[in-house]
Amino acid sequence: AFTYEGPSLTICGGANMTGTITFPESGNYKVTVKPGSIVLSSPRCNSVTVTTSVILKDNTTSLISSSGGETTSTLALTSGKTYTIDYIRPSTNFSCLGAPPSIRVNN
Repeated sequence: AFTYEGPSLTICGGANMTGTITFPESGNYKVTVKPGSIVLSSPRCNSVTVTTSVILKDNTTSLISSSGGETTSTLALTSGKTYTIDYIRPSTNFSCLGAPPSIRVNN
């Protein structure tokens, strides 16, 4: 789910998702994207942590991505235009003795 927190947008989820965002007026916006992590755990097994990433796109063009770590950039964004936010959770085949994992999301 995508939620505004004042001038910030927080994404929290255990699966890939896509959302949209618009900006109230055209101009230069300072945008920061941060990677997150998901901890997969199952009884009697070590947990596995996978890193998630966020990408802000204009159509199919990536404007900023957290795939290389926390990134800040000033972007010229247009009011009324819809931008896409992709939240990417890497796939993993984690299981333990056939038991499905529980998931904890860390932002």
